[in-house]
Amino acid sequence: MEQNQPWWARPHVRAYYGVLMPVLLAGILIHDVWFHHWNRARTPSSYRIEWNELVVMDAQRTEIWRKAFPQPITPGRGFGRHAVHPPAAFLDVNQDGRKEVLFVQNAADFGQDVVFCYSPAGRELWRFSPPPVTAGGMELQSTVTNFVLAQDAGAAAVGRTRNPMLLVVACSLPAHKGRLHLLDGNGSAQEIFRHEGHLDRVDLADVDRDGISEVVIGGFDAERHQANLHLLHPPGPANKTTYVEAEIFFPRTALNRKLAQENRVSRLGASEGMLQVSTLEWLDEEQHEVCYTFDSRLRPKAWFCDPFPSLRHRLQPDNAVSPGSENDETEELRQKVEVVWRRPS
Repeated sequence: MEQNQPWWARPHVRAYYGVLMPVLLAGILIHDVWFHHWNRARTPSSYRIEWNELVVMDAQRTEIWRKAFPQPITPGRGFGRHAVHPPAAFLDVNQDGRKEVLFVQNAADFGQDVVFCYSPAGRELWRFSPPPVTAGGMELQSTVTNFVLAQDAGAAAVGRTRNPMLLVVACSLPAHKGRLHLLDGNGSAQEIFRHEGHLDRVDLADVDRDGISEVVIGGFDAERHQANLHLLHPPGPANKTTYVEAEIFFPRTALNRKLAQENRVSRLGASEGMLQVSTLEWLDEEQHEVCYTFDSRLRPKAWFCDPFPSLRHRLQPDNAVSPGSENDETEELRQKVEVVWRRPS
C-alpha cells in the first residue's frame, strides 16, 4: 500500500511555492533597493521658503514635499520679532535612525508661534505651542526664539543613554518673559526655566568641565537692562530639577547714551572648558560689539571684535591671549563683567 505524501510535498503545495517564492524574493529585492538607494536619496536635508510654504528637499535639492501655512512664514524685522534662524532643522528627535524635520512657524502680529515636527515623508508627528503667560491681567503672546537638541546634556545628566530632548526657547511679548521648555521625542513638554527678560541664544557644552553639559542661555535682563547669560544644570531624573549654576552680567558699552536702551547677547558659542560671547548695544552702532572669552572658571577676557571669530573652529585654550587689541578700555570692560555663581551648597 502506497504511503501518503507529507503535506509540504504535495503537488499543489509545491505549485504555491513555485509562485510565492519568486514574488517574495522580488519584494525583498525591491525593498532593499528602495530603502538603501532611493529612500536615502530622498532623505530631507535642505529647505526653502516660498511665501507661506515650507518646501523640503533632498541633498540634490529636489523637492520631496511642501506644507502651506495660513500666514507668510518670514516674520517682520525688528526687536519684537526675534525669529529662529534658520527656522527649520533636520534632527533625529526620537532616535529612530532618521532625521525628522523641525520647523517653527512664526505667527504674524505677535501671534502664538508653533513648533512642528514632521516625519521624513512629511507626515506631522506632533506640534508644540508655548503656553501663554498672564501678567497684569493680560495674556502675553509667545514667540519662539530658538531651539536646540539636548541629546548630550540629557545623557550626561542621568549617566545613561536615553532619548534626546529638545530645548525650545520662547519669549512672551511685550513683557519679555523668557522661558525654556524641554520636549521629549513625542512632543510632550515641561517648562524648566523662566527669566525676567528676553532669551534668544542657547548652546550646550561642559563649560566648567564637571562632566555634565550645561545649557548656556542668554539675552538680556529686564531689570538691569543689560546683557546676561545663565549656565543651567540640565534636568536629570524625576527628583532632580534644573537650577542655575552661574549667571553672568555684561557692562554697557554704548558711546551714544541717548540712543542705547540696553545691550544684549548678540552671539554665543560654547565648548568644553570655553565660552565665547559677544554683546551689542541695541540701538548703537555695530562696531561697538564686544567679544568675551571665558575659561572653565568663568574668568573673562574682553576685546572689541570685528568680525566675530568662528565659534567652532577657532576656540582658544584657557591660557591663550584674546585676539584683537588690548587697551585700557577693554581692560575696564573685563573688570566690569559680573560673574555670580549660584550652585547649591
